[in-house]
Amino acid sequence: MTVKTPMLIAAFLICAAVAAVINTPASYIPVIFLLLICLVSLLYTILAAAFFKLEARPPELLRYERESSARCMAALYNRGVLPLPGVLLSLCVESTQGFPSAVCERLIMLRPRERMEVELPVEFPHIGHYEIKVSRLRFYGFLGILHFDVKPKWSAPVHVTPRLYDIPELMLYTAHAEAAVDFNAPNKVSGGEYSDVRQYVPGDPLKNIHWKLSAHSSDYITRLFKTDAVGGVSVYIDLSLPPDLDASAAADLNDCAAESAYAVAARALELNYQVEMIYSHAGVPTVSRPKDHTDLMAAAYALPPVSVNERYPIPQLVSEYSGNILAHDNIIVISATVNDRLIGVLLDLQRQGKRPLLCRIVADKDADIAAEDARVKGVRRHTVGSARELARVLGE
Repeated sequence: MTVKTPMLIAAFLICAAVAAVINTPASYIPVIFLLLICLVSLLYTILAAAFFKLEARPPELLRYERESSARCMAALYNRGVLPLPGVLLSLCVESTQGFPSAVCERLIMLRPRERMEVELPVEFPHIGHYEIKVSRLRFYGFLGILHFDVKPKWSAPVHVTPRLYDIPELMLYTAHAEAAVDFNAPNKVSGGEYSDVRQYVPGDPLKNIHWKLSAHSSDYITRLFKTDAVGGVSVYIDLSLPPDLDASAAADLNDCAAESAYAVAARALELNYQVEMIYSHAGVPTVSRPKDHTDLMAAAYALPPVSVNERYPIPQLVSEYSGNILAHDNIIVISATVNDRLIGVLLDLQRQGKRPLLCRIVADKDADIAAEDARVKGVRRHTVGSARELARVLGE
């Protein structure tokens, strides 16, 4: 219970002070009158809340694309014989991951026994898991002097997914093979120099089994060869959040990272290249290899949000997964943090014949010295603030 305005308290204190100074029965009449007004308003507000009923319905879908909108329907019913001079309905879209929330409010008046259907717009500006809830019902009492807040226990979960931006002009580079190479094969062997062995996995060509070593082992051993082409795209996503960013900037970086990776991977699948999305979550490296667009949608939707608690260094992640013989030619690193160590790793990969591309995502467009050094030293890079902007610069 709160007072609508401090003027009521000021009036009560002035009347009480004057009554105490004069100290006659008539001098206390204004004080008693103000107390009666407050009491009547209090009883009116309590009765209004007791006879009010809310029936809210969630949006039609449980999954929406970022920057889309929906509508929630709410039925308000005044079951009492007293009119409701004001009911403030607050609908909140609250993030379960610490991103900014959005609130929609509607002030409604209800006659006795009146039932009203209200349509409330809901927008989803950021990716993540959200709860749509009626965060507050505020009932204004007699003369609007007091109001009474109630928190209904109604909510509906909603998952906001990344938007897909098309990059029709994205160029992916692969060394020319002497013979046709299936880029989607689990083991891309088209002749070449023998390089290593590993345990047999389903899908390996039988002709590549090393029978002598297999005879001395409990498992089949497969020979690996250096091929003329290793086509594919490795998308590295840095989920570590730079310090000193507010919730809004963190949400923008999260949107840019997820949608940039989604757009690049979708274009690579269209070109029949193998795709892998590599990131670290809670300090554990994770690799996702979608086979088609349906798998890619699931992988993009399952990306964890950026976090200040993610400590796995992106240079170490890139070095560990791109330094082997079977690593893909095209390496795209999406990160909000650029340092000399990351630049050095990308330069080493470039000298090995790989094609690294550094996509620095920022909450604003102010590039720092490290990102500028990347351009000077010869690493291809772009500084972008959204996936839409990345799609534009990669398509140029």
